[in-house]
Amino acid sequence: MTEIQILKGGMRRRYPGCFPAQVEDTIKKILDSKPGGPGPVLHLFSGSSDIGDVRVDLDHPAATHHTDVLEFVDRAEAKQKWEWIVLDPDYYKKPLHRKEYAKRFCGGLAGDVKKQQKIKAFLTTHAENILWFDVVAPFLPGFEIYKAWVFLPGGFFRVRILTWYKRIKQDMG
Repeated sequence: MTEIQILKGGMRRRYPGCFPAQVEDTIKKILDSKPGGPGPVLHLFSGSSDIGDVRVDLDHPAATHHTDVLEFVDRAEAKQKWEWIVLDPDYYKKPLHRKEYAKRFCGGLAGDVKKQQKIKAFLTTHAENILWFDVVAPFLPGFEIYKAWVFLPGGFFRVRILTWYKRIKQDMG
C-alpha cells in the first residue's frame, strides 16, 4: 500500500512555481538518504531550484540547460540512465479561459496527449526513480507509486501532490 502524508504550509513568493519549503526539504531528504549520494539527478522544469545535476528550464537563469523540456529529452545527453528524475511542470497563476487553461497548464502537458506521451516514454525508458510535483499523479508503466505527499498550501492555491515513483521492472537499456 502506498504511504500518503500531508504537508501543510504557505507558498513561497520569490519566484512563481518554485518549490514550497516543505516540498523542497522533502525532496532533498529523499535524495540525500541514499548512501553514497543520490546518483545522477535530472530536474525537468527546474525553475529557480538548485536540485539536480542537470536542471532544464526554458527561462530561469538557475537552469544548467536553457531549453524547452520536450526538446531536451530528444538530445543525446538526456538519453542515459538517470537514478532520479525530478519534475515540477510549470503552471499559470492567472485565471485563464478553460480552453486556454487546457492548452497552457503544466507546460501544455495536461492538455496535450502527444506531449504527455513523449514525457511518459522518456521517463519509462530513462528513470529509476521519479519525483513528480504537480496537481496530477499519472500512472506510469513499469513503475509503482512508492510514496505520495499531498501539499495543502492554504488560501486559494492549488493542492499539489509530490509523488515518488519507483521502477518495478529492471528492463532499462
